[in-house]
Amino acid sequence: MKYIKSLDGLRAVAIIMVMLFHFGLFDMGWVGVELFFVLSGFLITSILLKEKDKPLDIYLGRFYWRRSLRVFPLYFAYLAFLTVLYKITKEPASFPAYSKYLFTYTFNFTGFFKNFTYVHEFGHFWALAVEEQFYFIWPFLIWFLSRNGIKRMLVSLAICVPIFRYALSVYLQNHGYGLDQTGRLIYLLTPSQIDAFAYGAMIPVFGLTE
Repeated sequence: MKYIKSLDGLRAVAIIMVMLFHFGLFDMGWVGVELFFVLSGFLITSILLKEKDKPLDIYLGRFYWRRSLRVFPLYFAYLAFLTVLYKITKEPASFPAYSKYLFTYTFNFTGFFKNFTYVHEFGHFWALAVEEQFYFIWPFLIWFLSRNGIKRMLVSLAICVPIFRYALSVYLQNHGYGLDQTGRLIYLLTPSQIDAFAYGAMIPVFGLTE
């Protein structure tokens, strides 16, 4: 896929929005994360569509090798730093409780802990977990489905995921979860975010850039 310079501007906007949100200066800054997911859906789907005609082993091997080189070095280097930091200072104090989720890209499920607290040193890892879980399932869907099948899938996700979020919200609140925790749980889960990726994927699948 050729380099698209304008996407750098969108990434910059998303980063600024998220930073302002975390500094308490822009309540809607969380939208920047959604923008990242939309961009990821667009870029990953564009790459996969170009590789779709290759045998599955080559198709998957090329994709996961590239993603690993792009994501793993910095991610695990930061986790190694946190590990050393904790060994020396015992901070962040919650690192032992969350480390297994951080190392397995499942940190977004920790919202189910009733005593969950946001930790600045690794609180943002939930979004990286969502991205990695998206990488795990999306290549298979794109390879196995026909072009029309992909279109139907994307439209179905755009319709069904908001319904899923609402139904999950009702279920959780009926089972003793408070409103704040319900919102956090739904926001952190990959199935709740998959429509953002789908919106980005619609751009190459429906030829909206042509």
